[in-house]
Amino acid sequence: MKIINHNQVSSLSASSENASYPVTNLILNASPKKKWLVADSSVMSATLLIRVAGVTGGLGMVGVDTDSAVVTVSVPEGLDWQNVDWPDVDWVTGEADLVATVDLADQPNGTASLWVNFPQFTGSVAIRIELTKNVGETKTIGAGVLVVGEVISFPDPAPGLRQGLVDYSTARELSNGAFYYRDRDQVRTFSFELGVDTQTYFYRMMRDIAQFYGMNPMMMLLVDSGGSEWVVYGRLASMPSGTHITWARSAIQIELIEVI
Repeated sequence: MKIINHNQVSSLSASSENASYPVTNLILNASPKKKWLVADSSVMSATLLIRVAGVTGGLGMVGVDTDSAVVTVSVPEGLDWQNVDWPDVDWVTGEADLVATVDLADQPNGTASLWVNFPQFTGSVAIRIELTKNVGETKTIGAGVLVVGEVISFPDPAPGLRQGLVDYSTARELSNGAFYYRDRDQVRTFSFELGVDTQTYFYRMMRDIAQFYGMNPMMMLLVDSGGSEWVVYGRLASMPSGTHITWARSAIQIELIEVI
């Protein structure tokens, strides 16, 4: 499990945007439904230019409408890149840039997500995201929420991660016996257990994450025992609880709900 702690984006621009859906929607009062969109559906590709200041080690984006993304991470002073392995990401390394290409074509429109991990930096970092849709697609390129910052890692959930849905739709029985139904959003829920070292991870989760964020949303990556991945922009559905199995080992029970 990984959590991006603090959004460190200091500036953001886009090669195309709709005046009603500006690029600032990605980071200001961020909501997956309050999107950034390109000018119109005729735009086949768009580029986001991001400047980050502070501790940085990963990028998460949800509510994405595109078929492919190319993420380029640059550090002005240049550096020697270490080998980085990440599922479903093809890395191309250069003297000063790290490039990740991600295929999003098989994810449903508006629900695609993007996660890129890179070595952690403490200085200025420039990130370029190129979003492209396939020829013949009628979708409008856009995205909902972008978070870039320090990545805090925890052990992955124990086998048995549970996933469900919460339906915000309303149904009311009328006086004649008929039902009035209002269709609203459905969001994903996740519940799981983390088996952790008490001193290293238990108190980090309780103090640094739960007490700091409370019910505020976080950008997270969940990986189950089979290697399946979920990028989730969500919040704690309730405060986590834990069991101290021994003096050194603990189990933390966590429930998450997606934010829309």
